Amino acid sequence: MRTLCHRAIGNREIAHLALAGMLVAAAAGSRAAGEPAAPDPGAKALEWVEPWSSVFGARAVTFHVRVVPAQATRAKLLWRFAAGAATLARGGQTLQADPPDPATVAVRLSIPAAKPGPIVSCSVTASLVDAASNREIATATHPIHVFPESPFEGRTEWLKSLDIRLFDPEQRTRGVFEKVGIPFKTIANPDTISNLNEGLLIVGEGVSLRDYRALAILLRNAAERGRAALVLAPGGGDFSLPEPRRLLLASEDVIAKFDKRLDAVAWPPDGKLRASAARLVGERGPVKVECGGMEGWPWIEMTYIGGGRLVICGWAIIEKWEATPTPRFLLAEVLEHMTSTSN
Repeated sequence: MRTLCHRAIGNREIAHLALAGMLVAAAAGSRAAGEPAAPDPGAKALEWVEPWSSVFGARAVTFHVRVVPAQATRAKLLWRFAAGAATLARGGQTLQADPPDPATVAVRLSIPAAKPGPIVSCSVTASLVDAASNREIATATHPIHVFPESPFEGRTEWLKSLDIRLFDPEQRTRGVFEKVGIPFKTIANPDTISNLNEGLLIVGEGVSLRDYRALAILLRNAAERGRAALVLAPGGGDFSLPEPRRLLLASEDVIAKFDKRLDAVAWPPDGKLRASAARLVGERGPVKVECGGMEGWPWIEMTYIGGGRLVICGWAIIEKWEATPTPRFLLAEVLEHMTSTSN
């Protein structure tokens, strides 16, 4: 289990770069004084549009590369999909790209099947080549990580050992758990949480803490008794925050702490990662955790004496389950973290 390690909020170091000056060297054959420099057609000429890199094996995916040369260019765009030194596919086309109207080229890839367990790192590289001289103008590489369908293959006994207790009146999380074979016991009445002294407590995605006013207090009390409780993207509500032994507020960078191959910038198809966020409020009176909306922290973790913990996780894990492998493998990492004795 990888350990999550963060500095305290507010202690981030900020580096400031100062421009000291500019050195201009003259060389034989250089342009005359006052003559404008010729634009470099290769300057920032290629950009991959999609920021995500995680894909399922045995599926077709499309990435886009934007051609933005500094001057009008008739060129060939060539691409190569590779795993290490092995070429998996290649293609290309001739195009005309003008700076006011950059060209966008779709690169459709047939992703090879992924065996259960290992994650295969690949890449797709685009090269812009001048059509007349065959001179390479620019190149850009986009990483691709190929995931199997399930992070739980061969882990049935481990999943059973978690003894998951699920409160999910919205029924969205329940449906996903049943489909992928995550065993759980249903919590029909949240009041019964006060009597639970075993198992991992999970509140399904989208449940409003405002609609179930006592739920947050019951979960916090369970964490104080040593239980682990995970709230998936609550729909709204707030609760008071008695001082825990440890409080962690984290943004999307915590996803890379779990596994750097997971997308932590955007998820397909619309780039959205968050289903909700939480923030601390309370200028007067007790500090509260306010849930709902998109502003704030997508990860709030409270650890209590005795090892219990309460985590509010705002990423759209259930909503984006079919869109990308990142939510599935992120959930597996979170479940490991929730039941680990280390922090």
